[in-house]
Amino acid sequence: MFKLTRTTAYTSKDQKKADVANSYIGYGVPGSSTARYYTDAQEQGIPTNDSFTPTADTVAFVSVNGGAKLTVDNLNRTFDDVNRVLQAGGEVVTDNPYHRSRNYNTGERQLANFLTSVGAFEHTTPHFSIWRL
Repeated sequence: MFKLTRTTAYTSKDQKKADVANSYIGYGVPGSSTARYYTDAQEQGIPTNDSFTPTADTVAFVSVNGGAKLTVDNLNRTFDDVNRVLQAGGEVVTDNPYHRSRNYNTGERQLANFLTSVGAFEHTTPHFSIWRL
């Protein structure tokens, strides 16, 4: 669990994901919420990206840039880290279908497609989705 810096009107939905997480995965471009959340996690001692070895106890909040801020490199790095968590028996926390259906949320939709393609199971809550193999 870690506290996010408010960046947009959507920070409150993202805070709900951070509230259940013990790690963070997000490769954001400068000035994005994804990048700010990475800094928040680091400042609070939360393991981030590829700097930790996931276990079955890992619950990773994943944030992906959308729209014009989404880069293939950052998306692929996210997929690699998410896959490491899943292969270790951990879980990843993402936007639920309602939130990822917003126009700007292209990165979250691509993440959900990736998770489905690797056989992850989605448990949807009113605030977020939890994925596991």
